[in-house]
Amino acid sequence: TISLSGTTYKVDTLSIVSVATAGEDTLDIRSAFLTANMHGNASLQLVSALQAQSVIHNTQPDTVITFDPQKIEFTAKLVRSPFIEALLPELVEMEDANLSVILIARPVRLKWTEAYPG
Repeated sequence: TISLSGTTYKVDTLSIVSVATAGEDTLDIRSAFLTANMHGNASLQLVSALQAQSVIHNTQPDTVITFDPQKIEFTAKLVRSPFIEALLPELVEMEDANLSVILIARPVRLKWTEAYPG
């Protein structure tokens, strides 16, 4: 079941599979109303940002911090199903909705040029 704003909707099956390797991360979601796939060589930006903050806080000026390039490809397809019909009871007609996105982040070099006041 999925709960939204206090209302519970029944979902027959929802499969989420995530695999991380040294070269690529993938995330697959499969259900009666949604199929989605994300894959790429993206590192966790939150971890990178926290590491950068730590390095900046504990480093002398003129330190260079480098982030590797990243690429993420994402596709999703939303189809009419009993879940969608229950979620949107006034829905009269619905075509399949497809989404395809490619995100590319180039290498980043940050140069810390003054001491962190803190």
